[in-house]
Amino acid sequence: MTAEQVYARTEPHRRACEAREVLRWPLPARRIYLADVRRLRGDAAADALQDEITRQWRASRPTAIKK
Repeated sequence: MTAEQVYARTEPHRRACEAREVLRWPLPARRIYLADVRRLRGDAAADALQDEITRQWRASRPTAIKK
């Protein structure tokens, strides 16, 4: 197994992929999904996913919006 294959099986990689998918959805659908994640996986998982979604969204915006 290569290093890339190992990384692809990690929680950060899974969360990044999930965040990319959720970012494609309309905002109301994202909110529902995050509420479901919070209910099913807990606050820590929902907060981590929200942080990753926000990070990816900021990275895709012009530099004036990045913090």
